Amino acid sequence: MAGADGKVDKSELTYIALEMTRFGVKDAEPILNGADEMDPTIALSIVSKMTPKEKKYVAAYLGTVMAVDGKIDDKELSLWRLTSTLCGLPSMNIQEAINHIKTM
Repeated sequence: MAGADGKVDKSELTYIALEMTRFGVKDAEPILNGADEMDPTIALSIVSKMTPKEKKYVAAYLGTVMAVDGKIDDKELSLWRLTSTLCGLPSMNIQEAINHIKTM
């Protein structure tokens, strides 16, 4: 999501790092490298099999990554909608995504 608009902003990287820290990740590099190398269909398959609670987090996380730099690009929004549709993520708007993350 961070690179959907063709650039990755420092604020997006900071947010991603903060979320990884929240989950106890000490060394993000292997995870990020694995994510870069993962076939998108495998990633979509993994998310599709998540619980409703996990899917709500994923939808909120993606929406927040998209919004954290203060600029929501049409490509980011399209990717969020496509991912949500393909994986059965709950519908939410940007503010709902941010609010959900804040309450966690």
